[in-house]
Amino acid sequence: MLSKEQMLQALTSLGFRPNEAQVYLTVLELKEALPGTVARRSKLKRSTIYLLLEGLEQKGLLQKVRKNGNIVFKAGSPESFIAQEQKKSEVLQSSLKALSFSLPKLFATYAAELCPSEITIFKGEKGVEKILSELGRDRKMLLSWDENGKRQKGIIGVFNIYRDKVAIVSLKDELGVLIQNEHIAKAQRAVFENIG
Repeated sequence: MLSKEQMLQALTSLGFRPNEAQVYLTVLELKEALPGTVARRSKLKRSTIYLLLEGLEQKGLLQKVRKNGNIVFKAGSPESFIAQEQKKSEVLQSSLKALSFSLPKLFATYAAELCPSEITIFKGEKGVEKILSELGRDRKMLLSWDENGKRQKGIIGVFNIYRDKVAIVSLKDELGVLIQNEHIAKAQRAVFENIG
């Protein structure tokens, strides 16, 4: 079983501020508590406790209930916090995916005068075949994302990085865009390598 110090450290690593972690863990241990009891047990100032309790309630981690004329705080299940963090993670992944698809245009604008660039649009079945053929020649160096945002190496995906090029391919729409720019490719490679 984890010590209290280890639990506090785990909570802070999940994004709790140290005092929030202390208060949440205190209420969790007591099941329900008056603010004054939480202040004594956590050794924090009473004025600070009220702010922390309200903040944790707003996050859905504590519930405020009236009991015998007093306001008592009850700890919510740690599962609710995990669900919130998973939702944040999903939003972050979605944002990163959206960003990865918009970065080529941003970098193209930025790097237009910094290094030679070329943007080619391939339309129709023949155009897509041409871009896929080029991607196939460089499979060993190919980094890509599939339509679900999964990273891959050596497999042609929707978003592809190789040499000094970035290729976006939609088989469904029979459309491909090839951006040849060293800075854009380098930046996309860094995004690929750094996204967990």
